[in-house]
Amino acid sequence: MLPADFHIHTCRDHGKGTPADFASQAARSGITLLGLVGHAQMEFPCSYAMTPAAESTFLAEMTALKSQFPGQLFRGIELDYYSLPVTLPYDYRIGSVHYVRAEGRVISVDSDPDELAS
Repeated sequence: MLPADFHIHTCRDHGKGTPADFASQAARSGITLLGLVGHAQMEFPCSYAMTPAAESTFLAEMTALKSQFPGQLFRGIELDYYSLPVTLPYDYRIGSVHYVRAEGRVISVDSDPDELAS
C-alpha cells in the first residue's frame, strides 16, 4: 500500500498550514501521494469555505508546488451539497454534506449537536 492522504485542508480555508508546509512534511514523513483540498464556496455565508481570493492563492501555490512534486501532489476541492458550481482546474473532487435545510433554515450537521437536535 502506498502511504497517501487526499483530504488535507490548508490555511486557505479552515486548516492550519500552507500547502508548502504540508508538501514538505509529507516528503519528510514518507507520504508518497498527497492531496490538498479546499472547501468550495457555498450558496450562503460559510466561515470555513475558501473566499475567491483564497482559492486563487491556493491554486497558484498548488501549481508551483506540483512542479516540485510531479505525480505526487494533487489539488482537490470539497463540494458540499450546497456549494456553488466549480469550473476551476482541480485534479479531483470530494463530495460532502455539511448542512441540511429544515423548516426554512440551514442547519449544520457536524457543528453544534444542539442546533441539529432542535
